[in-house]
Amino acid sequence: MMMRVLVVLLILGRLSVRAEEPELVEEVARLEVLDYARSPMDNRVLTLGEYAALQADLQQPNPARPNGKLQGLITLLRLRKLLKTVIPLIP
Repeated sequence: MMMRVLVVLLILGRLSVRAEEPELVEEVARLEVLDYARSPMDNRVLTLGEYAALQADLQQPNPARPNGKLQGLITLLRLRKLLKTVIPLIP
């Protein structure tokens, strides 16, 4: 009789056979110190100093501009993209 009761309780899931693993409290997880970072460009592991230097480089504006011929091609591609939205039959 006792065995049947235990089987029913196990089936209903009210009795747990294994001990539950302790949960990691969110406040404790926030306190973990990270000694590395990931590159936003290629997802490489960087040290914190390398990450700070990369962020400083990315914050600086890029003065490089394409030459005249390349700038003309970019303008034509943008115009083609605009025309494709208006007239979808253009290849």
